[in-house]
Amino acid sequence: GTGIRSESETEAEASEVHISPSPSPAPQVPKQGEDYGKGVIFYLRDKVVVGIVLWNIFNRMPIARKV
Repeated sequence: GTGIRSESETEAEASEVHISPSPSPAPQVPKQGEDYGKGVIFYLRDKVVVGIVLWNIFNRMPIARKV
């Protein structure tokens, strides 16, 4: 099973992950009929991942925890 991790444990792991910045396109207003399907949102603090939202992605929690 999976357990609940402490904030300091999570921050220690997050501090080990470094992501190189990449130019991202400006956000656009969704067009009618657009389907968002699946997605991943990374929350960053000082260029370090501190949180992740998995949108319609199932059974991938172990991978998200490694990030």
